[in-house]
This record gives sequence, structure tokens and C-alpha cells, in this order.
Amino acid sequence: MASGLLIFPGAQPSRSRSGSIITAELRWYLNQTTTPATVYTDEALTIPHPFPIVSDDAGRFPLIWADTADSFSCNWSTAAPDSQSSSFDDLTATQGADVILMDEMNSVLSDAMDLYDSLAAVDEAVTTAQGYAAEAATAATGAPGTNSTSTTSLTIGEGTKALTVAAGKLYVEGMTVTIASTASPTNAMTAQVQSYDTVTGAMVALVGKEYTGSGTFSAWTISLSALAQTIRLLRSTRTSNTILSASDWRLYVDVTSGTFTQTLTAAGTLGDGWYVDYGNSGTGVVTIDPAGTELIGGQSTLTVNTGEVYRIQCDGSNFNVIALKTDLGPHVIVQDQKPSGTEGGAVGSTGVYVTRTLNTVVRNIAGASLAGNQLTLLAGTWRLEGWAMVAGNTKSRMRIRNVTDGTTAALGAGGRLVDVANNQDLALGTVTITSSKAFEVQSWKAAALSTIDFGNAVSTGDVEIYSELRATRIN
Repeated sequence: MASGLLIFPGAQPSRSRSGSIITAELRWYLNQTTTPATVYTDEALTIPHPFPIVSDDAGRFPLIWADTADSFSCNWSTAAPDSQSSSFDDLTATQGADVILMDEMNSVLSDAMDLYDSLAAVDEAVTTAQGYAAEAATAATGAPGTNSTSTTSLTIGEGTKALTVAAGKLYVEGMTVTIASTASPTNAMTAQVQSYDTVTGAMVALVGKEYTGSGTFSAWTISLSALAQTIRLLRSTRTSNTILSASDWRLYVDVTSGTFTQTLTAAGTLGDGWYVDYGNSGTGVVTIDPAGTELIGGQSTLTVNTGEVYRIQCDGSNFNVIALKTDLGPHVIVQDQKPSGTEGGAVGSTGVYVTRTLNTVVRNIAGASLAGNQLTLLAGTWRLEGWAMVAGNTKSRMRIRNVTDGTTAALGAGGRLVDVANNQDLALGTVTITSSKAFEVQSWKAAALSTIDFGNAVSTGDVEIYSELRATRIN
């Protein structure tokens, strides 16, 4: 026995034909009989409702549960006359002692009784899916995607229905559909659920796997419980590496303990649109390493520290990263890195600001991009931190420049250095931008020292780092 909710069309909540709130009663009978039927207040079907069921003053009825295998007739009527008198009194009072709105009164009286047959309890999964699935699963010819289909619609409860599909992808709105071929096992195809937005709001579409042949499919399996599941965010806990695959799509993967390297199925296999929310609630550190030379957030790996959560999205070639929760917030770090033993370079022109090299993305979870020594940030409020090395006993200063708008976002302190071979100039600031803007690190130097103007090589075998720019989004 399965329980479901009884829904009475047009009577929940109850309104008069003119749209006014009205107190009403529901009487449930065995279908097309005058034998009262037992309906229940609870999902377990243990506590019967009274007969009749009376609405509250706002016309609302309590939840009504019944066995989904049964069908019912229902009589909707206005409440007993004494309970309606206050409504007539209210009408009289609002219009004056000697005036009654006869149209309204007639509307109430004409609502005295409505009878519906063949009503059945609706499975809770259907209720959950209402607004997404509506009442029918209809194949959508030429729905989002490159290949259209020739299809036949299927209504809930209709059972098996033949489907003819052309070569390509199948798109069905509102249902989880499993399609099996009767002709050949090689034609088997299973639909996947994918959410997308339209101008009318959020809806659920089903995107079938690639199908290279053509044929007629006769077995449709409608799974509303699977649809209800897809509109929830499911959590999967991990303590070690299990490769992220197609089956992890739309999951919240929560690492509860452990330090390890998390691997990813190849982006080409996962396909454009696959994503997973990946978090670390443990005390270890997780390094996410895509397959081969694929990148994640523009880098070869992504480090997920304690308390951080990232959305990892596949574009079919690489992986993009959206910071959902980090201690620092969305941020990016770029540097001027040169091979060990390579000097910082010559200033070129003294007494003017010169653009410093920025050639390496150290970390990027802010949607930023680096090109031509310029860091492009998205709209928002950013905390900027920059430093740049200079060499020589001479005056110097650095700044972080908004080159898109021609303004200075952060200005470092100036001064004269005495007996100092290398110095690190600093600049700190906050900037709010309403659209994407490009930023540079720039240095001003009063005198030149050839190839070491922007720093002396340390030559330890590690990379030489001569400038850095950090941007953290704070709003």
C-alpha cells in the first residue's frame, strides 16, 4: 500500500465563483457511489479525517492522505448556513445597513455544491515535481541542442508508448525517461537529467546520450522519484580519492577527513556542463589534479583547504573553478617568475612609471585572467596588494594602475634608499569596479643600473620572483 495526497481541483483553497474567500466542506466517497470513504490526516494512513472535512476561515483544507491504489468521488459544498451568516453580515456591514450585494450573495449560493469523480491520491514524488513535470512528459522537438527529434508525447499513467527518434540527441521536458530498444541492445539509450533556465523560469530538461542510429523504442519508464531527487542537492562524503566521474554530476562532495590527491575523469569524457561542488570539512588538504595536461582554474592543480568549497565546472576541455566558500574569498595571485640566475631586467626609462612583468598565475579562484602583464578582474570590490623588487641606492616607488580607466588604484610610499642594494616597494589599496578592468604593477626609478634595475638574481636553483600582484574580492 502506497500513500499519496488527494488534491481537489479548484477547491484548495476554496473561493466563491467571484473569487471571495469562502468556508467550505469536502465529503469523500468511494468512486461514483454514495458510500463515505475513509481518508487520513497522516501519510501512514492511521488517523482518519472527520466526515465532512471543513476548511479554515481562509478556505484552506488540511493535508488529505489516501491509498494511491484507490479512487474517489468528492463533494465540495459551502459550509452549513449558520457558519455562512457572518459572511452575509460582513457583506451587509460593508455596504450599509439597508444594502446587500445581491450578486455576491448569489455567487455564494450558486457555489453550494460541486461533485468530482475518479480522483486518486498523488504520489508525493509527483507533488514534489509539480511545476517541473506538470502532468505530462512531452518530447520537445528541436529543444536545446543541435539535433532535433521526431517523438510521441507520453502522459503520466499512460504506460508504454512507441517512440521514433532520428539520429542525434533526445530532449524530453519534465521527466526522467529510460528508453530501451526492442530491436538491438546497441541502440539502448538512457536519458540524463539537466537543469537549465528559460525566460519563463527554471525548468528541468532531459538530455539523452548520443545516439548514432535510428529506430523505434517501445519501453518508456517514467521515474518521478528520480526527478524529485534531481532537484535536491545530495551530499557524498569522502575520506580518500575516488575519481570524480559522470555519476558525481551535481553532487556536493564533502571530504570529512584525509590528505590526498583527488583525480578527475577526462574533461572530454565528462562533457561540457558537468559540474560538482567540492568541499573540505576535514582537517587535511586535498589537491585536485585533472587528467593529463588538463587545467583546473587555469592551473595544473587546485588546493582545497579546510573549510573551503568550490564548484568545479567542465567545459569539455578543461575545468573552471567558482569559489563558493573560502577563508580569503575569491582571490588571484600573479607574479613575475624567471628561471634561477636570471636578473630582474633593466628599467629602460628613468623618472617615469614602467610596467612590470606579470607572467605567471599562482592561484586563480576569482574568474580573473592574465595577459600581456595585465591582470583583468571582474566587477566587484577588491583588496589589492602588490610588491616589486628594485635595486640600487636611488629613489623608487610603485603603484597598481587601473589601465582600463587610466587611474591609480593603489600607490606605494616614496623615499630615498641609502646603502641598500635591493628593496621591495609595496602598494596596498581597495578598488570598486562595475565592469571588468585591467590592472598593472608599475615602478618608478630615479636612476638606472642596467639588467638589475628590477632585482638581483639569487641563483639558488629556485625560480626568481621579482613582482607580485594579489587581488581578493571583498564584495
